[in-house]
Amino acid sequence: MIDGHFHRTNWKPGTGKGDATWYIGFEHDGFTIISWGDWRDDFREVWTSRGGARMSQSERAMMKADLEKARAETERTRQKMAAWAVLFADYIWADSQLDPPASHPYLAKKRITGDYLRWRNFEGKVELLVPLRDATASLRNLQRISEDGTKRFVKNGPVSGLWWRSGVRPDAEFTGDLAVVEGVATAETVRALSGLTTFAAITAGNLPAVVKWMRGKWPAARILIGADDDRWEKDGTPRPAEKNIGRKKAGEAAEGTRSLIILPVWNNLQDRGTDWNDLAESEGLEEARAKWNAAVTVATLDRQLLGMSDAEYAAKRGALQSAYRNAGAGALGSRELDRRRREGRGQSGDEARADPDRPPIMDLMEIVDEYELWHDQLGTAYCTMQNRGVWMNAQVEGQLFDDWLRAEYEDRTANSIPLIPQVTKTMATHAAAKARTSGPRYHSFYRLGKCDKYRWLDLGRSDWHCVRWNADGWEIVDAAGVKFFRGEDDASMPFPARNPELNGLDPLWEIINTPEENWPLLAGFLLGALKADTPCFGMNIHGEQGSAKSVATELIRSIIDPTPTPFQRLNDVKPEDLGTTCVTQWIPCFDNISHIEPEMQDTMCSMTTGFGFKMRKLYTNGSVVSCWVRRPWIVNSIPIVCSRNDLAERSIPLHLNVIDKANRKTEDEVRGKFKLIQPHLLAVLLDAAVEAERHLEAAGIAIKKAGMSHRMADALQWITAGEDALGFAGGTFLSRLDALQEESGVEALEGTPMMETIEALLNEGNSRGEWAGTAGQILAKLEDFSPAKGRPKYLPHDD
Repeated sequence: MIDGHFHRTNWKPGTGKGDATWYIGFEHDGFTIISWGDWRDDFREVWTSRGGARMSQSERAMMKADLEKARAETERTRQKMAAWAVLFADYIWADSQLDPPASHPYLAKKRITGDYLRWRNFEGKVELLVPLRDATASLRNLQRISEDGTKRFVKNGPVSGLWWRSGVRPDAEFTGDLAVVEGVATAETVRALSGLTTFAAITAGNLPAVVKWMRGKWPAARILIGADDDRWEKDGTPRPAEKNIGRKKAGEAAEGTRSLIILPVWNNLQDRGTDWNDLAESEGLEEARAKWNAAVTVATLDRQLLGMSDAEYAAKRGALQSAYRNAGAGALGSRELDRRRREGRGQSGDEARADPDRPPIMDLMEIVDEYELWHDQLGTAYCTMQNRGVWMNAQVEGQLFDDWLRAEYEDRTANSIPLIPQVTKTMATHAAAKARTSGPRYHSFYRLGKCDKYRWLDLGRSDWHCVRWNADGWEIVDAAGVKFFRGEDDASMPFPARNPELNGLDPLWEIINTPEENWPLLAGFLLGALKADTPCFGMNIHGEQGSAKSVATELIRSIIDPTPTPFQRLNDVKPEDLGTTCVTQWIPCFDNISHIEPEMQDTMCSMTTGFGFKMRKLYTNGSVVSCWVRRPWIVNSIPIVCSRNDLAERSIPLHLNVIDKANRKTEDEVRGKFKLIQPHLLAVLLDAAVEAERHLEAAGIAIKKAGMSHRMADALQWITAGEDALGFAGGTFLSRLDALQEESGVEALEGTPMMETIEALLNEGNSRGEWAGTAGQILAKLEDFSPAKGRPKYLPHDD
């Protein structure tokens, strides 16, 4: 329709954006101009009846005038329709009744009272009415809630900047707490939790305007924003922070209004709820009230903290730290508390130094004093510091701390002259001494960690995001609740996310060419690698040439512990050196191993259960360095090399098939495919870890009842508890492992000098595979049949 008016169309059905598309057309003396676009996408195009010919200057001016006229007419029409909508809202409100029936399905579902709502009978059904008011408290629109929960505004009525209030209206001098949320049900719930008058902005987009109005209306009040946490996509995958509209709009609302954001936190990390009403429905009103009160307590402490004089703060610092800890804010060190107070007061502490003779060490000391210095269970000194807005941990005497200290010094002092190494080394030595003598002691973790409530996985990302989980589910969080440290060559993992088009670990079997009967072994190894606090299995990947052992080893490791340098040496290093290099690797890997020396087999055994050692510290007389590691390692080889009985029982033999020429792919192809499925594989393993946590005790009971036992009982119990979530029946892992370990023991002995000597003895003359004699006689015979001169080292040397 070419009539000079704006028309809305639906070019994008099913996207929810149909109401944002439009067109307008004009005709002048046989010349037609049509303009169309999309308001949301900021898109517009123009078409003329002349095809590709450009419009003249007069025609452009004519089109511009027509558009301005159409816009003005559209605005007049909108205002007129809005005025009629306001009158219609007044009419509906006047026809409504107080005290909505408690049996209304929406009230019953949301478990709210509706005390500050009205209702009317609409077409034989009860319709709830939510009055939406402007800054003058005038009624401007209504939100109508039907029995099936459908919500709609009065058509063409205003919405922007409007609010609804649940609770008594505060007077102009009010100085207490006020709450504001998005929706009606959330407002009713927060009022029930807190007893506060609670405003509903109705939409997330309205929050900034409503909070700004509240701040102007009640300048002395404390405003608590009960924000929605829109952390999930509709398909159940985690939503990126930039798309979390609830948090984003709450942040915009809090900025410049001195408001506090209070987010709901679920015990079940996988709960799909978003607001305080969802939390109360899921965990009960009392649990939600306790969580709300804890957040309010922290806010109250913040207010006290900022209002104290320096002398009062110094006297009460210890009491404040205890109060924050009791309120659930965590253990705040002195420097963290100082920073909280300083930032709350709008002070950065980065004042420029006017004294040109001030030594750099003084600035470095002030920088370090702002952060927490601590030491771990082995006495290693660490600093928890902030780098470009991200909190991280670094060894005080390591390269990362030195790099950070130099960059921080330059940023704060604007002095780009490089610091000499002796200055930063002196500062590191001083900081390490403070960390060990007066700093708190925490347990440090690499890659996997555990605290009282959760297990943790460090994703190795530059933003230090982590995954935490327990029996209720797993969740990606901004920071860990344990102290992680990192190596210099750590690589990052993608955020775990299930792909609904993929089934469990099936994509892994397409790139790791192990027989189907061995799938439970690899799945069990990966699941076992997610438990940091008990013994774990190693793995011996073996197969003939052309079975892609190296690539398979690298990809298996990369699911949980990616690194640009996946392999290291084995036999030609000292045991303590091996342990040291494994401190900053979760799944150390050893490539193309032909055999493992006896001493190193002892070390590999210890690595699965716990390998501790001490070394003399370099350039000192009596100082020692202590290390302790427990790691799920991988060795790949052509034959099975984990041959000794104790090592064989601690390792999983995984055979790979030779890849035939027709099915060979380039490494780039395989790695490209792995990159696509890596987030899914990690999510599947985390789901299984949640199940293992949930059924761990039951699995232990079942194993005992079945009479099954194994040297690696702790690891076996964990894997058995979670293997059902990986697609395998309980006990499948153990059954397959027992069978293969027995076979691999025999296979590992074949071809060894000892076995060849015994076989030669049994085949002597007419012995027919039998030989009898004393221990001394058999030793003498074995010497005779040994191909080596003298007594070989694999035979006993003590008669």
